[in-house]
Amino acid sequence: SPTVVVQQPVYITGPAIGTEVAALPGGCNSVAAGDTTYYNCGSSYYQPHFGSNGVYYTVVANPF
Repeated sequence: SPTVVVQQPVYITGPAIGTEVAALPGGCNSVAAGDTTYYNCGSSYYQPHFGSNGVYYTVVANPF
């Protein structure tokens, strides 16, 4: 009898909250919530931080 292979869908999500990155992915927009600036990149939000090696970004929950 023939073999049937069914491919399961693949769901792509953003990085986990708390992940730190040195650079934002492409296509981000800056948004403000209160006194804080965030960057919206697709379904993920990043908050900039300034460290000894420059700016880095932490993935945060949707601030809105």
